[in-house]
Amino acid sequence: MALLAAVAFLFVTGLVVTYLIWEKGYESALGFIPMFNLDTEFNIPTLFSVCLLAANALLLFLAGKHTKTDRREKKYWRYLGYIFIYLAFDEQTGTHERHGGVVFRLAPDIFSASESRYWMLPIGILLVLFAVYFFRFYWNLPKQTRLQF
Repeated sequence: MALLAAVAFLFVTGLVVTYLIWEKGYESALGFIPMFNLDTEFNIPTLFSVCLLAANALLLFLAGKHTKTDRREKKYWRYLGYIFIYLAFDEQTGTHERHGGVVFRLAPDIFSASESRYWMLPIGILLVLFAVYFFRFYWNLPKQTRLQF
């Protein structure tokens, strides 16, 4: 219940910040806007996301350590844990935005989007590769686990 309350609080503050920016033209509102703006990094919503991703990494490592499967299957849990650690790091540091800048400089005319959105191309390719790699692992999970995954 606390997690749902935290998400609801961040959602409502995000709506308030959006209103203050777009309707009232405020830029800071005594620091409230930068602290809760869902469209920027290095603020409370980002910290919340980093904590959730890190907690998921910990749970994935624990699942891999305590699952009753063979050693080959445990590696998938460990790899997922490492992926979530990277996602937490990336969310905190904004590394994906820098990757987008590299792609933009290499191929600026791939699609019409701002430079800050070009990170979606390499991440999209990685996502497809991860999906292919993890498909067998996912499919071999017990049905109840697979449906809740």
